[in-house]
Amino acid sequence: MSYTLKEDQGIPTILLIVMALATGFSVANCYYNQPLLDSITSDLSIPEYEGSIISALTQLGYVIGLGLIIPMGEVISKKRIIIADYICCIISLLALSISKSLAIIKISSFVLGVSSVLPQFFIPMVALYSSPTTVH
Repeated sequence: MSYTLKEDQGIPTILLIVMALATGFSVANCYYNQPLLDSITSDLSIPEYEGSIISALTQLGYVIGLGLIIPMGEVISKKRIIIADYICCIISLLALSISKSLAIIKISSFVLGVSSVLPQFFIPMVALYSSPTTVH
């Protein structure tokens, strides 16, 4: 299904729901590994310190994504950025789900953090394309 969004003309409900879900899932990517760190460290037989690095790398990736990906929205199509970002997110989530290598988990966690910045595109888009309403 194809939608053409026009400024101040409103966003179809289904697209708004998809954007809200995508925003929630993207944000969750940065935090869902934290309650799993004990399981990860025990499954991989690594020290707790090594496990905590996984979460730190995800957060560091997020910060770097804010500094690198968001400014690219001024020069590259936001649609292309969003598609490429989701592809990176999917690949890193797949790698995280099947990997038994700490190095792959760390790299994938970092890439996942970098690719979790999509809400920074969606929220301004919703504000731009939403229809103005009068509050009574």
